[in-house]
Formats: sequence, structure tokens, C-alpha cells
Amino acid sequence: MNGLARRLFASVFVCLMAASLLSLLPALGGKVGEGEGVPAFSSTKQKVLTEESLADFLSGQPEGLRVIHADLEGEDLRLRLKRAGGPRESVYQGTLDMIRGALVHTNNVESVTLSVFGTDQPLLTVYATRSDLATDPEMKRAKGLTAEEYLRRMFRLKGPWGE
Repeated sequence: MNGLARRLFASVFVCLMAASLLSLLPALGGKVGEGEGVPAFSSTKQKVLTEESLADFLSGQPEGLRVIHADLEGEDLRLRLKRAGGPRESVYQGTLDMIRGALVHTNNVESVTLSVFGTDQPLLTVYATRSDLATDPEMKRAKGLTAEEYLRRMFRLKGPWGE
């Protein structure tokens, strides 16, 4: 009985390993075509952001910024956020993370307008488009560049913290 259990475990393990290796073939072969399918155990495909998936997208974003209003109209995403305390750099980092999530990890968002409010007034508004990422499509920051410096170099910033 013990030998049968070992052989059963070994065969299940080998099958799982073979399935996981076979799931990598489409990713290794290049871009996955429309009708070819996707790997079973990984997500190499970018997400499509919709009104229905917007709440899930926003729930996975960094802390320190609280969403006041979110609107997705076609390819334009508009976010109004409230600063939830923390240092100024965390606001810049959270803003950068949200823009990266919208422009790099989705394939249907073309522009993001993100406004961060303090108690009463806007502190920072960032206007970002996919075409702004022509020189850095994956948003991999240069070594030693802070989130604030990266935002200032790549996008249009307005407001007291953007000037």
C-alpha cells in the first residue's frame, strides 16, 4: 500500500511539472496571438480595465492615497485621490504606482488624469498618456531617480506640489 501511494504521488507530481512547463511554451515563443490561448499557470496577458473591474484595480493600489472618485470613459481614466497622511514622497510613489498600473499593466487605458487633494485643495495633478512612455514603455526608472523626479521628467504636473 505504501509503495502504491509513492507511485501515485510521483505520477501526480510529474504531471503537474509537465503541465507547468508546457504552459510556458506560448510565452517563450513570443507574443501570444488572439486565438492561441494563454499559459495556464501565469498571466503574461495585460488586463483590460472596464467599469466593472475598476474597483478591483483600485483596491490593489498602494496605501497612503484614498480614492474619492474614479471614472473610466473610453480610454481615459480620471482619478481623484485624498492624501491619507504620510510623507510627501509616499504620495509621489503612490501616484507613480497608480499610473504604472493603468498605463503599463492594462492595454486599453491611453491617458490618466490623477489629482491628489489635501484637506481642501488639490496638491498635485498629474496628466499622463501612453505616448509619454515612448522612451520608457515599462516605466523602469533610471538608477537613483526618485518617484518625484521621474514624474516631473515624464509627465505634466500641476498644483502646489507639481510646480
